[in-house]
This record gives sequence, structure tokens and C-alpha cells, in this order.
Amino acid sequence: MSNKDVIKIGFIVCFVFNLLFIERAFAYLDPGSGSLILQGLLAAFIAAGLVLRHFWQKILNFLRWKKNDEQS
Repeated sequence: MSNKDVIKIGFIVCFVFNLLFIERAFAYLDPGSGSLILQGLLAAFIAAGLVLRHFWQKILNFLRWKKNDEQS
């Protein structure tokens, strides 16, 4: 078993134990927290749109290459 496999198994075991022994947090979310979550979601959607726009030509070229390859 390689070191990478041991590390992966260790992370999985830690994650499972973390889920099994969850305690109540008694946390308070004020109205500003909702605004912060909304801003984060909006920023994620805008960033995804900008990345898609940046790579759109490469995506179209890749799809056209696939179509030409299938037709011939």
C-alpha cells in the first residue's frame, strides 16, 4: 500500500468519525450572515460566467472537432 493510499484512508476515517460525533453548535446567524452568503453565491455565479466566457471559443472549437471527426 503506497503512502497516498494511506493518506486517503486516513482522511476518510477522520471524515467519518467527524460525522459520527457531531455536537450541537448553538450558533446564531444574524441578518448580515445571510447577506454574506448571498454575496458569495452571486460572486460564484459571476465568476463561473466569466470563466465560461473566457474559454467559450476553446469549448466551441473542441465540440466542432468532435462533430467533424464523427461525420467522417
